[in-house]
Amino acid sequence: MDGTKAYILSKKYTENSLVGGGAIKGKNAVLESVVKTDKQNDVTFKSTLDNGTVERKHMYVLDGEDGFSPIVTLTEVTGGVEISVEDEEGNIQTATVENGKGDTVEVGTTTTVDSDQPAEVEAVPTSTGIKLNFKIPKGPKGDSGSGGGGDAVLEHDVKSNTAAGAIPSGTTIPKDTTFTQFVEKLLISEVAPTISFSITKSGNVAYGGSYNETLTVNVSNIGSAKNIDTIAWYKGSTLLQTDTIGSTTTGSWTYTVADAVTDTATFKAIVTYKKSDNTQATTTKSASITFYYNKFYGSVASLTPSEADVEALTSVLGTAKGGSYVYNVSAARIAYAYPKSLGALTSIKDGNGFSLFDSFTRTEVTYTQNSTSVAYYLYVLTDETTVSSYTVVFA
Repeated sequence: MDGTKAYILSKKYTENSLVGGGAIKGKNAVLESVVKTDKQNDVTFKSTLDNGTVERKHMYVLDGEDGFSPIVTLTEVTGGVEISVEDEEGNIQTATVENGKGDTVEVGTTTTVDSDQPAEVEAVPTSTGIKLNFKIPKGPKGDSGSGGGGDAVLEHDVKSNTAAGAIPSGTTIPKDTTFTQFVEKLLISEVAPTISFSITKSGNVAYGGSYNETLTVNVSNIGSAKNIDTIAWYKGSTLLQTDTIGSTTTGSWTYTVADAVTDTATFKAIVTYKKSDNTQATTTKSASITFYYNKFYGSVASLTPSEADVEALTSVLGTAKGGSYVYNVSAARIAYAYPKSLGALTSIKDGNGFSLFDSFTRTEVTYTQNSTSVAYYLYVLTDETTVSSYTVVFA
C-alpha cells in the first residue's frame, strides 16, 4: 500500500470520528503524520478534547495479503489499549489489550500484554476472521504513543571494562536492558539467601547400622532474593522429589527418605530462588553419611591369630590406615589390623619416634564384617614383649 492510499483511508477515518475523543463527530482531529514501514503505514492523529487535553492516536494501515488491507486503530483505555479493525467493506471489530502478558489476540477477545505502552498490531485474515499479532515497544513512550516518560533501553550489548557500583568489570549488559534494570544492577548488590542443609544422621559410621534419614533445608535470611521457587531433593544423582515453594518468607522444609540407609550415601538439596532482577539462581547444599569397617588393636599370643582373636581386640572405626594407640602387653605380641583398601603402612614408630617397622610381620587375611568378606592387613610384632602404657604410631 502506498502513502496516497494510506492518506485516503486515514481521511475517511478522520471524517467518521476520532475514537477516544469523546466519540464526538467532527472533533478537531488533525492528520499529523504518515510513516511508511516495511509492513504497514503508521498514521498519527492529533486532537484537542473539550477540556483542552491534547491526545494523539495511532492508526496502522497494514499491507495485507491478496489486497487485504484492514485499518487498525489503537486507542488508550483504562488499563490497556482498545484495538479497532476495519476491513475494506467497512466492517469494524474491536478487542481490548490489557496491561499484563500475552502475544496474540483474536478480534473480539481480550488478552494482556507486558507493558503499559500501545501495542504494535498486525491484522492477519484467517478462515474465521481477523487475527491480531502484536508486540510491545521496549523503548521509551513516545509523544505519539500513550504519553511521555517510560524506560529507555540499550540499543546494543555493552560490556564494561571497569567496575561500576555493584557491576563488576567484564559484565555484559544486554541489548534491550531498560534504564530501571540498569540502575538496579548498578546500585543493588545481590545478596544470596542464607541456606543451610542437614540430614538426620551424617558423618562416619560403622557398617551394620541402619538409618532413617530426614533431609532439612533451612532459609534463615532471604537476602536480596524475591522468593524461594523450588527445592529439589537428591540421593546421589537420583532426584527424589521437587517441592514448589514460591515463598518470600524464611523457614524450614523437609523430605524423609523412604528407605533406611545402610551404605555410604550423599544427599543434596538444590534450592532455586528468584533474584532481585527476576532472574533465577540455584544453591546446592549436600551432606553425606559414610560407612566404614572397623579396625582392631591390642595384643595376641600367636603370630597368626584367628579371626575371633582379632575381633576380640579393641575396635575403632577404620576411616584411615594410620593411628596412634596405647598398648599394655604382658608376654604377648602387639597387633594391629585394618581394611586392606586403606593401603599399606609405610611407618611404625614408638612414642619417642623410634622406628619399629622392621619388628612387625604383615599378613593379608580375610575377615567377615557385616556379612561381607573384607580383606585386611594384619601387623603383628614378631617377638613377644611386655610393655605398659606403650604408644605405637602407625602411618
